[in-house]
Amino acid sequence: AGPCRGKRSARHRGAMAAGARRARGLVWRCVVVAATAAAECGAVSLRAAARAEGSASVQAAPESVRNSSAKIAAIRAEREVLGFACEHVARLAAIRRASAEEVAASLDRDVQGLHVELTRADSEERRLAKEIDAMRERMGEIEWLCKRRDQQQARALNSLKGTGQDLHGGAPGLSDKALVSHIEGVLRSLNDQIGGTLAENRTVTWACQTAGYHIRRRLRAADDEHLKAAAQATRVRAQLTATQKKRDGARGVLNMTLQNEAASNSDCMSKLAKRDEEERAERDRRETLLREAGMSRSDVSDCVVSSLAADGDCSQPCGGAGVRRLRREILARPSDAGMACPKTSLMVKCGEPLCPIDCEMSEWGQWSACSTPCSGGQQLRSRNVTRPRFGAGRPCGTTYDIRTCSGAACPGANGTSATGKSWNASVLDPLIVSRS
Repeated sequence: AGPCRGKRSARHRGAMAAGARRARGLVWRCVVVAATAAAECGAVSLRAAARAEGSASVQAAPESVRNSSAKIAAIRAEREVLGFACEHVARLAAIRRASAEEVAASLDRDVQGLHVELTRADSEERRLAKEIDAMRERMGEIEWLCKRRDQQQARALNSLKGTGQDLHGGAPGLSDKALVSHIEGVLRSLNDQIGGTLAENRTVTWACQTAGYHIRRRLRAADDEHLKAAAQATRVRAQLTATQKKRDGARGVLNMTLQNEAASNSDCMSKLAKRDEEERAERDRRETLLREAGMSRSDVSDCVVSSLAADGDCSQPCGGAGVRRLRREILARPSDAGMACPKTSLMVKCGEPLCPIDCEMSEWGQWSACSTPCSGGQQLRSRNVTRPRFGAGRPCGTTYDIRTCSGAACPGANGTSATGKSWNASVLDPLIVSRS
């Protein structure tokens, strides 16, 4: 029993020692946990004390600081509303400017086209004037040639008659029978010559009369063409003057629109700058109030928000009735005396004030009289813009139109006589050489 008891005692002592070691480890762990908990509790207490101290300092802020923060918030809200209003005014001004620019550009194109047409009409008038001068000169030449031919024919006939009267003196020494035979032969020759001369006289006289008739006829037609060409040039010039007046008026409207837009933008910028200056001044005043109260800027925290962002599309893209919701997030709440948060949701106008508008023009006026009765005369008609285009609407067309009104060639110096007999004035051309 003794040895066994000794062995049990040794085992018992080993177990007791191990239990004691485990107990000491548990005690140390409890001590560490308790110390950590105490530290954490101390930190929490310190943070709570700091919050309580900060809360006490904010609550201790003077009423004047709270009023100043409220005024800053009101100024900022007012500036935001003013900014939206300025954007709307700017869109309206841009629409008016675009409309005025469209009208002025359309009239500029019309003025350029009418300048081209007036140049063509003036050139046609000058061409006809030169043609008339040439025909009058030709008429003078023909009259001179025909008159000279008549004189030559009269002299030839008088010479033949003188030859007949001198027959007796031109054959001395002949018997009566031989003289009679000689006289008869000479008379037959003279009759043939006189007949040929008379036939030639009739041909030349007919050619002179026919050439004169047709040239006078062509001259009258050319005079009519010239008068109509001059009238066409006058109409185009009047249309050009009227269009230039409209263009000048449109430019005046455009300049006035630009001036009004610049004045409106300047007024908006001035008002926005004034609100910014008021906010800076009020912030400086709040800083002064905080210093007077023995506080610093860090003792007051203002609300911090994100930028406004569109929440969905515009309800109506054009027409002036569209609205859109704008949202923003609060990033930091204000302290008790700080600037309050603005609204996080706003409804603002959106879309274009006017939808695209197609250009509308009046009906075409009556065609003017044909500028010439032949050789490609022209007629002119015009219309007005009753409503200018806006945006992506259909553009305006031209305000004038020109068409050809006669395609037949005018008769020249050669042609057909009043009786239908063809003729050619070149029968008189060889006589022109003798004029020099």
